[in-house]
Amino acid sequence: MYRLVRISLQNWYLVDALDIEIRGSAALIGPTGAGKSSIQDAIQTIIAGNNANRIHLNPSASGKSRRTVRDYCLGYVEDPSEGGKPKRSACETVIALTFEHEETARRIAIGLAMTAWANETREETISRFVADGYSYSVEDAVVEADGERRLMKWADIRSGMAAKAVSFEEFKSAERFTAGFLQIMRGRHSVPDIRHFLRAFGHALAFKPIYDPTEYVRSYVL
Repeated sequence: MYRLVRISLQNWYLVDALDIEIRGSAALIGPTGAGKSSIQDAIQTIIAGNNANRIHLNPSASGKSRRTVRDYCLGYVEDPSEGGKPKRSACETVIALTFEHEETARRIAIGLAMTAWANETREETISRFVADGYSYSVEDAVVEADGERRLMKWADIRSGMAAKAVSFEEFKSAERFTAGFLQIMRGRHSVPDIRHFLRAFGHALAFKPIYDPTEYVRSYVL
C-alpha cells in the first residue's frame, strides 16, 4: 500500500513554494480563511487530473461563490466578481503529491503543471505527470539568482524529473492520468473503474450528512 508523505505547492493560492510533510494520520486545523480548503482542493485537483467535471472545489471563505483552479493559481483571496485582486498577474503553477510504499519505501510523485493569466478566464494544464521512483520537492524547483530564491520554469523542472525518475510519463487525458498512477500503485491488481473511483473520492472529500436512505443508495451505491 502507498501512503501520502508529501504535498508540494508552487504558486497555489497564497503559497509561493512549500512542501508539507505527512507522517501517519494528519489533520488540517485553523480558523476560517486560513487556507485549509486550498490544500484539500489541491489534492483533489491532482487526483482528478484537473478534470473540471470531476472536481468540486470548496466555496470561498465568504461562502458567496465557488473558487476556480485559475483563482487558486493566481492567488485570489477575495472573489474576483467582488473586486478581488490576484496575488499574481500570471504564473506557472506546479502541485504534486508524493506517495511511499509501506513495505519497499519506493516513492512515486504525481502532479500537475498549469499556467494562468489574470486576463484569461481559465487556466491551462500543460502537464499531468507521473514520476515513478521519484520524490518531488519544491527544493528541486528552486534556484538561487542574484541572492534570491526563484522558482525554475516548468520546462527545467520537467527535465530534472525525467532524468532522475525510474520512469516519467505525461498524459493529455485526465482519466488516463488517474488510471496511470493507480496502475503503478496497485501493481498486479486491476485498476478500478476510474469514474467510480473519482466519484467515491469526491464523496469522501465532501463529508456531508445524508439523511435519506434513497439518496444514499442513488449517490453512493448505484
